[in-house]
Amino acid sequence: MTTKEDIDTQLDLLEQRLQQLVAKVPREEVLDAFALDAQVLTQAPPVEYIAYIVGRIERMLAEAGVVPLERGKD
Repeated sequence: MTTKEDIDTQLDLLEQRLQQLVAKVPREEVLDAFALDAQVLTQAPPVEYIAYIVGRIERMLAEAGVVPLERGKD
């Protein structure tokens, strides 16, 4: 995963997975399960895309109601 297109594809898949987790996994277990799935993106991302990846992940978690939306990031 080195291009932005690859990263976007992985983020889109991760967002779909999050929706599945929210629907099927007990709420208190969603974040841990999601973190395992997100490792493909968070282990060693290209430096120039770290903020982008983190921002998208934070936004998808907030939109799914898993974490509160931080002020100033909406």
